[in-house]
Amino acid sequence: MASLSAHLHVSASSGPGRAKVRMGYEIAPVPLDTRGKNRVLIGLGSYIVNAQLVCSDREISDGDLRAVYEYLSAIRGRTDSPKSDC
Repeated sequence: MASLSAHLHVSASSGPGRAKVRMGYEIAPVPLDTRGKNRVLIGLGSYIVNAQLVCSDREISDGDLRAVYEYLSAIRGRTDSPKSDC
């Protein structure tokens, strides 16, 4: 698991990684509950789910899976559900 965390840290701290995190927050279809959670992983997970997976047949890598889980935990419990524009 240490290598997964290292991979996410490096990718999220790079220029393109920061841009993906920022865009993830901008395109999140619902407000995100980030209390007590990793904000970088939530933003990255939102980007992966809402920009990469929703409108494509792209498979998710093991390295992105933790970010997706963190994002989903930030929207869990909401009564409104995100809608796809695809």
